[in-house]
Amino acid sequence: RCEALLRNLLGELHRTSRYYSVDCVRDEILAPALTAVVDRRAVTSEEARALAIAVQKPEFQAQDLECVWQDRFLRSRSIRKMLDAGLILAQKDGGRKYTLNLGALGVQFY
Repeated sequence: RCEALLRNLLGELHRTSRYYSVDCVRDEILAPALTAVVDRRAVTSEEARALAIAVQKPEFQAQDLECVWQDRFLRSRSIRKMLDAGLILAQKDGGRKYTLNLGALGVQFY
C-alpha cells in the first residue's frame, strides 16, 4: 500500500514539475489566457500588446510599454485605464512598477 501511494505521489510530482518552469507557465497558462481575453474583445489591440509584454516581463514600468504607446501622455492614460480595469496591479500604492493581474486573465491557482 505505501509503495503504491508513493508511486502515485511520484507520478503526480513528475506531472506537475514542469510548472516550476517560468517558460512553461508563460507558454501554457498565461499566453492562452491572454488570447482568450483578446478573443472576448475585453481589451483593445494596444492593451493586448501591453499585456503580452507583461506576460514576458513579470514586473514592468511605463517605459517598457513605449513600443505600444509612443506618446508619454497616452501611455500614462492607458496604464491608468488598465489599472482601473484591474488588468494590471501597481507593486505598491502610487508605485511605477506594475505586474499582470492574473485574476483578470481568468488564471486561478488552487
